[in-house]
Amino acid sequence: MLGYGTEEIEGRSVTELVQPDFLGRLRYARERLLQPDYKCCGETLLLDWFNRQGQVVSTQASLERVSGEHRLIRLQLESGASPGKCQADASAAPGWFRGMVEAATDAMLLVDNWGVVRFINSSGERLFRQPRSSALGNSVEQLLSMPIPDMSTAARTVTGLITDTLRLRCQEQLALWGVGGDGSEFSAVVSVIPLEGLSEPMALLQVHDITEEQQREARLRHLTNFDPVTGLPNRALFTDRLRVAATRCTRGENSLVLGYIDIDRFKDFNETLGHRTGDDVLREIARRLKRHVCDENTLARLNGDEFALLIEGSYTANEIKILARGMLDSLAQPFFIAGHELFVTASAGFAVYDCVGDEAGDLLRKAEIAMYRAKSQGRNNFCFYSAALEGGVSERLRLEVELRHALERQEFILYYQPLVEVRGHRVIGLEALLRWQHPQRGLIGPSEFIPVLEETKLIVPVGEWIMHEACRFLVALSKDFGRSLRLAVNVSAEQIRHPGFARSVERALLASGLPASVLELELTETLLMDHTATVHESLAALKQLGVAISVDDFGTGYSSLAYLKRFPVSALKIDRSFITDVAGGSDDRAIAGAIIAMARSLGLGVVAEGVESESQARFLRRWPELIVQGYFFAPPLPPAEARIRWAGLWTYRK
Repeated sequence: MLGYGTEEIEGRSVTELVQPDFLGRLRYARERLLQPDYKCCGETLLLDWFNRQGQVVSTQASLERVSGEHRLIRLQLESGASPGKCQADASAAPGWFRGMVEAATDAMLLVDNWGVVRFINSSGERLFRQPRSSALGNSVEQLLSMPIPDMSTAARTVTGLITDTLRLRCQEQLALWGVGGDGSEFSAVVSVIPLEGLSEPMALLQVHDITEEQQREARLRHLTNFDPVTGLPNRALFTDRLRVAATRCTRGENSLVLGYIDIDRFKDFNETLGHRTGDDVLREIARRLKRHVCDENTLARLNGDEFALLIEGSYTANEIKILARGMLDSLAQPFFIAGHELFVTASAGFAVYDCVGDEAGDLLRKAEIAMYRAKSQGRNNFCFYSAALEGGVSERLRLEVELRHALERQEFILYYQPLVEVRGHRVIGLEALLRWQHPQRGLIGPSEFIPVLEETKLIVPVGEWIMHEACRFLVALSKDFGRSLRLAVNVSAEQIRHPGFARSVERALLASGLPASVLELELTETLLMDHTATVHESLAALKQLGVAISVDDFGTGYSSLAYLKRFPVSALKIDRSFITDVAGGSDDRAIAGAIIAMARSLGLGVVAEGVESESQARFLRRWPELIVQGYFFAPPLPPAEARIRWAGLWTYRK
């Protein structure tokens, strides 16, 4: 039949003679025969072979185990129609069946005991990227273009699953990947269902395409673990890798060094050139840093302008220094982005993991402290952490590190002090005052940390939080009072210079439902004398919103009063230094009186802050329209205590 002589065929493997597409089913049949618990007489299947001339010969093959031999199988061939060459029998799929599955969204295939496709619906043509004429008569493995697994996994192939399904009359399911006729890959879940009432054993294959679902899951996993701007691992993935690396280090499998890299004054790029250009700068920074990082180590973007480097392996201190200097020098080369020539520097800190006393989180904190020491030494520099550095780090640096975490750890709190009518003692509003509830040092006043917030520009995100929190609280308190109250919020120069400041105020108003007309932003005289375009644009946008502007600490700044005409100022706030001695000092009495008279003539409101005694209050009662604020009337209080003390009361009397 195959044209070989006995001496030519003896000693050759059967797998050399079988057409490759049929090897899987032959191996599967052989594996079944050799199972110790096999009870049937044998296996019969259709196979294609290569004859001596290399032509394909179609046969029906019968396999049976040789009695008394555990590993011998007798193979007998007869001429027959091959499933690879036979014409598809359209009658194998009854009309009722074709009508039922043709409109299905999943691919539906009718297959026989050998896995030969006898019917395929339109969804199947689309999934497998093959016309019906090409699919019919092929084996499922050929249709999927999938490699046939070896014998140990043969039972999990589709053909094996079909055979088991028809033999056991049960439904089976298999997840797999396939390659369509155009070479495109797809993932699917295949359900194999035995069918009753047909002229021969048949199974229905329902192939549900899960490619898009898996792609969505993959994109979600990527977004969860990687920074969308630079493509680097994000803080979550970096933290996980740090934990794993620390465990390996503790076991003595490797050493571990962590680098913390902060881009110097990066916020200036965002503010002057816009966030799109800032993102382009970040991408180029990441690209340059990655040049110095081998595959075994991890470079991540933690947030904003902060990157971290996880270094595993045996590195000397000198090698780490060379790496650090190379990274910083790479960043110091000019950046050409969006038509701009930009210059970037960075400060870096490095810490070595102590397998005995450290935890993973300690390493990041130590590297960050080292980075701030490098920044304090002139920027474009790096520093290694040491115990001496921990003990000698300045209070200023320590404060900056802690402030960077205070907002995310929800350590800031707002206190509120009433604004009171001087004669009737009626509460007409509140001023929001920032405090820091430090986990070790307790409540910290603003004079200690607000200058640091402003210098580092952390005041921008902190100020946005203040605006949202204060607006939300005032809406709730106004409901308790039964009528609208005013809200005064201090605004720093860094906030008003930020291009998105007015939009952030608008978001806070919309989120809380607070009317813009009751919000009053307190700015200093120095800030109002700032002639930069950003400040003018912010003030114009705030005026458009309907937000009021008052001048804080009036009388302590510039002597020019031209800004009172140029900007939409609604009130002046007399500095406490002029209120302290109004009861006895003629100069302060005269200054306070002059400010009030000037404000009256300009149609501006006046607030006197720092009123702490009856004598001060008595002097100020000469002007019944005056609003006062100070400990004589009420101290600043935290939200819960403020609501208890003032809710339902329109007057507060000493």
